[in-house]
Amino acid sequence: QAINVLRKYGGSLDKANIGLYTTVCRAVLKDPAIESKSHSSSIVPDSHVGLREVLYRLLEGQYQAKGKLESLCKYLRVVHLSALRRKCEELKLKDLVAHQCVALLRHTELLPVDVAFYHAGQKCKEEERMEMAFVFFNRFVDISDMIEDEEEHIDEAEFLKTDIPSAIKTVPKASNFDENTREEVREWALNAGMDKMINNELPLRTCSNCGTKTYEAGVTCHSCKHKSTECIIT
Repeated sequence: QAINVLRKYGGSLDKANIGLYTTVCRAVLKDPAIESKSHSSSIVPDSHVGLREVLYRLLEGQYQAKGKLESLCKYLRVVHLSALRRKCEELKLKDLVAHQCVALLRHTELLPVDVAFYHAGQKCKEEERMEMAFVFFNRFVDISDMIEDEEEHIDEAEFLKTDIPSAIKTVPKASNFDENTREEVREWALNAGMDKMINNELPLRTCSNCGTKTYEAGVTCHSCKHKSTECIIT
């Protein structure tokens, strides 16, 4: 309802309104029902399309802003990528969908973290990117175990060279998936772990700034913190 009002009447970047926009963004992106219903991402939610339109109008010309506006710019990038992912899936652009799901992992502090890793693992698996599927599904299993066992520790070794946020602070209180789905993923990950053809490491690239090997799908080098330009599509 708030998005519909903003779409109709517009908004302003007054300091008093920024908190409202942030609240709306958080509510839309953190809604697990949108992300995990039937585990499908093939429908573009009206809320994502509407929010993208509202933020674009508000932030036009402000994309390199700092301070409070910087967080809204990040929300715009995430909601754009999320909506675009679903549109690409409608058009059966599977390779792009996989790239977009992987890219969204850089923003798991703004998304349901278990859902984000599930989709990334599933889409990488469908595109036969087995190393990435294995690592992401393993993280999904770790998150599921943290929820079930109420643990506060998770092994971050496989993500030290990435710009993917730690999952520890973003684990939901309850899983967004039923037990059958969780067990299916666990079984696949266990079988993949015994496959000598599948490595348990994410692919790396050479940082153009410092020459260090860093996460292939990362925007920020883990070593020198050099930030590459993000692709608006993937």
